[in-house]
Amino acid sequence: MDIFYALESGATIVTANSRLSRDLRARFHARQRDTGRRSWATPDVLPLTVFLERLWNDWVYSPKGAGAPVLLSPAQEYAVWESIIGPAPDDRPLLDVPSTAQRVSNAWKIAHDDDLPIRSGEFQASDDCQAFLGWAREYEQTCLDSRWLGRATLPGF
Repeated sequence: MDIFYALESGATIVTANSRLSRDLRARFHARQRDTGRRSWATPDVLPLTVFLERLWNDWVYSPKGAGAPVLLSPAQEYAVWESIIGPAPDDRPLLDVPSTAQRVSNAWKIAHDDDLPIRSGEFQASDDCQAFLGWAREYEQTCLDSRWLGRATLPGF
């Protein structure tokens, strides 16, 4: 089946990222203009992250979603990471907590995107790895205790 025909029929197309979504929508619009159409429905082309958020919202606002954890916004996630990383031991204070929080958050996302076995014990080769694992455990426990869901864990949820 032609992807443009699917879009014309109302299908949802999920792409790997926003750039691919924009490109596919632009090609769809160009094809519509090339065939002489003057108006058409906006195609439903979404990056995976947006598609997952849509599924989440559909589920949360359905009867089955009662009692669901709160999906954290990126800013809320960052604040949680910062609160965990900020109180470093006095003998090893961090000089740039915001930057560290951003990097740890990115590493957490990559670990989940790539399904890395971070709890297996294989990633304790350095002090940095051990610090990350400690922060990751605390982040997981904080989210569990507070009934929060981070975006990196949304696909698995």
